[in-house]
Amino acid sequence: MKPVMTEESKGIRVIIDDSIKKPWCPHGPTLLFESTSSDKSTVRRFFACSACRDRSECPFYQEYDSESEEIEVQKEISKELVTFEEFQKSPVNDRFYCMKTHSVYLKSKTQSHSNFESIPFPSTLTKPSEFLPPKSNDKKEAQYFFSTDTLTFFTRMFRQLSINKVLCIGAPAMHDELLSHGIKSFLLDIDDRLFSFYPRTKFAYYNMFNHHFFRVNDLQDDPKAEYLKFLKNTKPTDSICIFTDPPFGCLTDPLADTLRKIQEDFRKVNEGTLKIVPIVLVFPYFMETYVRKVLPELSMSDYRINYVNHEKYNEKSNSRKDLGSPVRFFTNILPNLIKLPKEEYRYCEKCERFVSKSNNHCKLCGICPSKNGSTYKHCKTCHFCVKPNYVHCPKCNKCTQKPGHKCLEYKKYLICSICKGQGHPEISCEALKIVRKRIFSDLKLNNKKNCLICCTDGHTHFSCLHRETILEEIQKYKDNNS
Repeated sequence: MKPVMTEESKGIRVIIDDSIKKPWCPHGPTLLFESTSSDKSTVRRFFACSACRDRSECPFYQEYDSESEEIEVQKEISKELVTFEEFQKSPVNDRFYCMKTHSVYLKSKTQSHSNFESIPFPSTLTKPSEFLPPKSNDKKEAQYFFSTDTLTFFTRMFRQLSINKVLCIGAPAMHDELLSHGIKSFLLDIDDRLFSFYPRTKFAYYNMFNHHFFRVNDLQDDPKAEYLKFLKNTKPTDSICIFTDPPFGCLTDPLADTLRKIQEDFRKVNEGTLKIVPIVLVFPYFMETYVRKVLPELSMSDYRINYVNHEKYNEKSNSRKDLGSPVRFFTNILPNLIKLPKEEYRYCEKCERFVSKSNNHCKLCGICPSKNGSTYKHCKTCHFCVKPNYVHCPKCNKCTQKPGHKCLEYKKYLICSICKGQGHPEISCEALKIVRKRIFSDLKLNNKKNCLICCTDGHTHFSCLHRETILEEIQKYKDNNS
């Protein structure tokens, strides 16, 4: 699996600050980015589109000057679309879909699509996600629809958890499935084609990366109003969940900011309730570091998610041999409440959660460690479990996937997960050794034990109860010695 090159890994990060005045592009308020040169000698800030990572899709670019007051927030230009009411009232033979512009139109109202390839709509259409051709631009809004098994699993999970309302963000297939099973659902999506198929009580044209609701057809009322109505619990039995399936190459910082704002909206409309809304975020397992960094309250489930139209992430693909799809879901729902299908998963009494049958529990780490579906093995030198194809390199003092690699080059790019320093593995972290001796001065430290922090077995340094204290002290140590 190739590593995902996020904006941050390329020296670009997003500045989340609502107090900064932002210009608009056609996709709503832009985001403020900060770019650092490879030698860290120069830093520049600029505004760019929140929805598109390709300048050919949205060329907006503006340098940021903190001293300038010349940024003007433009008024949004509403988009003209075929409304749900117009579509429902029109004759079936008047409804067409243009393959060139990927848009819905009524033949009686426009001739602009006459020279393009158009297809008529079926006489009955209960699930728009099954008819509309999926868009395939991975840098804006590539669409992959869940398999039947995946849709069935989530629908069953919501019922088991007594969740009767789901806010679907960028997940039209899930929205359609829930509605067909009598579960209330409201869809937020940037795909403007969907505006023609759902009443405004079930859909809003929306950008998940800036929490922006688009105006359509010069509507005078707030397009955000129906969304707020949906968030409000009108019965004691109402229980709502946020479900989102974002583009896998997206920036996690603005997405996390949006999820927090939705939680705030929920608390406001429900008169300051302290209830935390359950979140289900679909992402590949190899993005766990990025997810946990911005949403540390979410944990990853072992459940493998499949798509019907993705070349690699489907149940029939052989691209990952017998490991299956790398796509998982992250959630703040207690793991022991989520029941996975017994055909492929088992319940681990010690971890108190369902895991893949190939995910064996490690007594030293105190967890079922596998992330990718394979059976991990424990390295007693590194003090944690690694993928089965990894080998320990005595020169790097680290397990690696490439035997015979150039140690100096490999070691140069290592990032210590404890001190965040570059060029050494955790077991060789000098800052940890110094701080650890000071904090645990009254204990006899045994470096052969599994946890690198408190030197005991049964857990790793990732889940050690002393981790936060150690990290704070290491930061103080680094600041004093910088």
